[in-house]
Amino acid sequence: MKIQEERVLLLMEENGITQRKMAQDLAISPTTLNGYLHGKYLHVPDDVIREIADYLQVSVNYITDRSALLQIGNGIHDKEEAVVFDNYRHLRPSDKKIAADLISQLLKNNPDNSTRS
Repeated sequence: MKIQEERVLLLMEENGITQRKMAQDLAISPTTLNGYLHGKYLHVPDDVIREIADYLQVSVNYITDRSALLQIGNGIHDKEEAVVFDNYRHLRPSDKKIAADLISQLLKNNPDNSTRS
């Protein structure tokens, strides 16, 4: 399995974690961790993926999923929607309120986009 580099690096940045610190905490050489994160290896061992996910407090699926679809709640969403949900997840609570209000307003102005067929 491969790691989704951009997701892991974003989580590390958000939490102020350097690759050196993460490698040290996970008892992995910094060079090896860098190779895992930047796709140097075609396969990252499952136990390492689990350790990285646990360390970043996310699911294994979140850091490895390469599909164009994403299961969120009760719905399946396309890649563009998944990016919106992913970005929303990283907002501060005050910004989430603003985003929710904007989305609500957009849906009111364009009711054809408020439901999927």
